[in-house]
Amino acid sequence: MSPKPLSDYPRPPEDNGRGVHWSASVYHPSGADLQFWIDELKAMQIKWVKLLDDGGGSSIELCRALLDNGIMPVVRMYRERPNPGHIGGREIDAIQRLIDVGVRYFETNNEPDLPAEWQDNHRPDNWLDIVVDNFIFDADVIQSMGGLPAFPAMGPGSKANGIAKVVERGRIDIFEKGAWLAIHNYTLNHPLDYPYDPVNQEGQPLTQEEYDRLAAWQYSHLTWEQIQEMGIPITREDYDKFNRWAWDGRSLEEVNRIREQNKNPGDTIFDDANCFRAWELWGHYVYEALGFYIPIISTEGGPVVGWGDDNRYAKVNPTTQAEWQMRIVKFLQDEAPPWYFTVCTWLLASKPMGDFNPAWDQMSWYTHAWDLQFGLDGQLPIVQLLKDTPAKIRHELRPKEDTAAVTGKVTDAQKQPLVGVALELRDAQGRIAARDISDASGRFELTASPGSYDLFIPWWGVAAHDITLTPGDVDVIDVPGIAPPGQYEIAGKVLDADGITLPEISVHIQRNGILHKTVETNALGEFVFRPGLAGEYVISTEGASEKVTVTPESPVVRQDLILAPPPTMRYTVVEKRLLPPEETGNREMFYGRVMNVAGQGMNGIELEMRWENAEPGTQFPRTQTGRDPFKPDGYYEFIHTKGTFMIQVVQGDYESEIADGLETAHVPGREGEPITYEVNFQLLPVGEGARESVIRGDVPGGRAGQAVILWQDGEKAAETTLDNARTFLFEHLAPGLYDVELAGIGLIATGLRMDGRNQTHLDFPLLGAIVGRVEGAEGEQRTIKLISETYGFIRHGELTQDGQYRFTNLPAGRYRVELDDDILTGLETDGRSVTEAPVLRVGMGGEPKHSRISGRVHDAADNPTPNVTIALRFQGDDIATVTSDEHGRYAFENLGPGVYEVAIGDEVNVADIVLDGENQVTVDLLYAPIAEVPAKSLDRYYLMLMADDALTPELMRIAAPWVATQPPGPAGFSITQAQFAHTVVLLGDGIPESVIALLRNAQCELIDMRGDLLELARRLAEN
Repeated sequence: MSPKPLSDYPRPPEDNGRGVHWSASVYHPSGADLQFWIDELKAMQIKWVKLLDDGGGSSIELCRALLDNGIMPVVRMYRERPNPGHIGGREIDAIQRLIDVGVRYFETNNEPDLPAEWQDNHRPDNWLDIVVDNFIFDADVIQSMGGLPAFPAMGPGSKANGIAKVVERGRIDIFEKGAWLAIHNYTLNHPLDYPYDPVNQEGQPLTQEEYDRLAAWQYSHLTWEQIQEMGIPITREDYDKFNRWAWDGRSLEEVNRIREQNKNPGDTIFDDANCFRAWELWGHYVYEALGFYIPIISTEGGPVVGWGDDNRYAKVNPTTQAEWQMRIVKFLQDEAPPWYFTVCTWLLASKPMGDFNPAWDQMSWYTHAWDLQFGLDGQLPIVQLLKDTPAKIRHELRPKEDTAAVTGKVTDAQKQPLVGVALELRDAQGRIAARDISDASGRFELTASPGSYDLFIPWWGVAAHDITLTPGDVDVIDVPGIAPPGQYEIAGKVLDADGITLPEISVHIQRNGILHKTVETNALGEFVFRPGLAGEYVISTEGASEKVTVTPESPVVRQDLILAPPPTMRYTVVEKRLLPPEETGNREMFYGRVMNVAGQGMNGIELEMRWENAEPGTQFPRTQTGRDPFKPDGYYEFIHTKGTFMIQVVQGDYESEIADGLETAHVPGREGEPITYEVNFQLLPVGEGARESVIRGDVPGGRAGQAVILWQDGEKAAETTLDNARTFLFEHLAPGLYDVELAGIGLIATGLRMDGRNQTHLDFPLLGAIVGRVEGAEGEQRTIKLISETYGFIRHGELTQDGQYRFTNLPAGRYRVELDDDILTGLETDGRSVTEAPVLRVGMGGEPKHSRISGRVHDAADNPTPNVTIALRFQGDDIATVTSDEHGRYAFENLGPGVYEVAIGDEVNVADIVLDGENQVTVDLLYAPIAEVPAKSLDRYYLMLMADDALTPELMRIAAPWVATQPPGPAGFSITQAQFAHTVVLLGDGIPESVIALLRNAQCELIDMRGDLLELARRLAEN
């Protein structure tokens, strides 16, 4: 029987691999409560949910709701202490009803390697045989009804392989018809690359910075005395407990002593599977036993806050949990082998779903257990991260022609790669289309549908503007000069002038002119921001603002915002002007505007016109601003006669100055002529110097008449133009934060803090130029595009007949040029001099990118080597990576002309692969996925391989009696397993010299009994 193809196993629509374990209860919410949780799952873009059923159908409503919303349930038929035993009539009836609803994936056992899962807590010596027999019974029943049974998950770290025992019983057909393997691969507090990480392998010492960063909690930056002074509601017991929590009180020196003492050089996943990468071990076991892959689902696993089993590492805190879980999400989406379907991370919720077990509550995503310690509010950070990060269909399910990608490298100011920087593709509406986090080499890859995007870095801003992606595009855009990522905190209180804390006040944090987040103060007037990057930020609220800087050396900053006392306001006469005759014409009127502090017109404001020597009881005329829809906001007017008049705002909210002395009858030299006055009022703070700040600037290289706009709190405060000297001036500015925008460029200054009296000067030269040449486009009339990565503006230019281009009047910053699909990035100018760009080489009509490098990874016996990461290199840099599939196959597509190389780590390298943009090249790679000198876990291994596979059974028949008389050890066909043996006995004529070399490199002692069957029979008889 041919095994059921992986593609035939049911998957949720648009499967992205995201999964979660629902709760630890067999009973579930219903009605509106259930709908709340369904909505949360959909917001987090979860596609797989593991859940429990009481064995009688308690999960049917939940499963129906999940399926109706495109989420795949994985149902464990719960039985307390299920071993020894199998499902009975009650469970079978429930399974049939669940199948009728649409459920397909079922578990009927759980961690049978643990005594706690056996009656009377007693696990017999032959426990695995019992488990296998009961699995066969359960599987036959479930498959007969149309379900898919799971071989049960063992406890974390277990290496008990029962699948081989199923095969030994002649029941490989269960897996061929459609069964799967459940695993429990919790991270514990091990990093995701454990056991290959430098702490486990080399005992890498902990630095003080790492020690402090991983020990940080909400108030770890405060002393107990400061806690008391500030009235923070926390006990001394909790304060001391939280300070000790991350390392259980172990000092830096003690941790490093333990790391050195407990290091495990050479350990592989076969030695220690207590980690996330246990999926690799189980994938190996599956293929070794079956010769094909079945789905593997982590029905429990992932990182859990508070776990700290290994004293070489810190406990998992909410930030670490989020980082690790997001990396798991990305791995499942973009890299996981097709047979590793999902990780149902433990645990969605406990108390909110009615399960009040405190142990489960502490492990949940939705919990208040960590609020006080980490400043949370009923949710771990992972919840919002999943909601904010767009999901993509898993890589093997994605139609390649429907996507495009942006890839590159993130570096700091010293050009060193940065790991852990979040990057996003955002469309014109600001929606996130793709999100990634840079890896250890600073690399990132963002895959999205074709379209136009900005490359955005949270807590930084736009790193590249207007990236146009067409189907199959892979644009390489590096991002230099980024501040280091980390766990930073900016916290404080909002207080009034009397020192009273103010709750429910909005506080904003900005950087590079971009508002990154807004929070509200809590009941104690506190606010906290946790930016992901170091650097300078502006925090502000209405009436107060401060600049703050966080660095890796000072990751926590406290800065209060103290509101100035509200100023006394008054409608002030800011202009009273007698119009000259040429402006007056035949009009006889008073007109003007009433404006607010920012200079914007105010409609609905009432004014009154009075005159001298009026009769007592006179009803003076009044009007309101904004009555004429064809006039600016705040406009008013009065018609007058001859006399002496005065105008005053009579709105009643603030006092008003009086515009008096408005003489219309006896204006010297204009007696008898029409008279008109312009009288403007503005609502201003009372007192001297409240609006005397000045911003002036020079823009050499700008255009006379080029608009300059002043922004305050996201609203236009004023506008002017460059004069003939290319200068601009904004004066009479009130206190506040201002941004300056230059038309055609963008924001040229942000976060200018003016106090109502100070002055600042901006120097912004537009004297830079970028010149270059395009090779391969000579003689064509083509348009080339320059894009500012710093400001976002775009310029278009025409190529000359010999392919030259020139862009002038540029400000300092980073740029890229584009000619159709060809891109030249990393161009910079200082705003004052000429930058000569490297030659942009293209083919006529654009460089073709249709070449392909593909091949197969195999071991020395030509067996496929799956799950190997292969890197593609160009000009010395890794530009892409892929993972070999279950058949060892890999491919790199959409490649342009050039010389490439492919590599597997530092062990395998094939260079000088020449592509012309259209050709296809096959490169097979010989690789055995084992450390060069693996740790020896076997005394002896009998390796049996025949050149003709059909003769293998005869080889086993001939060799078996002899092997039984020899020192004990497994006999088999695995070159990989052989490398773990001190001694390897070679049997058969199918073992080439390349395998001999591989085993010798693994420092195996070899006993060479190779030969055809006749020769082997003779030699065995002699020995």
